[in-house]
Amino acid sequence: MDMKTRETRLGIIGAGAIARLHIPAMLEAGFLIVAITGRRNSSKAREIATKFRIDHVLDGVEDLLARSDLWDALLLLTPSNVSVEILLKVAPLGRPILVEKPIAIESSRLQQLLHYRNIKVAFNRRFYRGVVE
Repeated sequence: MDMKTRETRLGIIGAGAIARLHIPAMLEAGFLIVAITGRRNSSKAREIATKFRIDHVLDGVEDLLARSDLWDALLLLTPSNVSVEILLKVAPLGRPILVEKPIAIESSRLQQLLHYRNIKVAFNRRFYRGVVE
């Protein structure tokens, strides 16, 4: 995932509380955040887009895929119980994807993702008190 961040347009999947922490880090690293999507009709995604001046609020992963002309790489900030399904939809595009948390709770779920070289996993915070799984 050798990228020039200053030229990389980043799309974000996930508009939960963790997005508010990762977006400033991505901006500081030089990424241009161009799109965000949360759950369908996500008011959180709209709030985050306003706060961080993100131009495009997309309506779910399918909309993000339909607008793949907007972004070069993805940051996946979703709960572990849906990450694999989302990755199976976006990984075939071959663009770099950074997954914020453990991809899955069970390691057997990772088998179908092993051949994708465009998926990277970020810092794992499973030892924080607030994390139940």
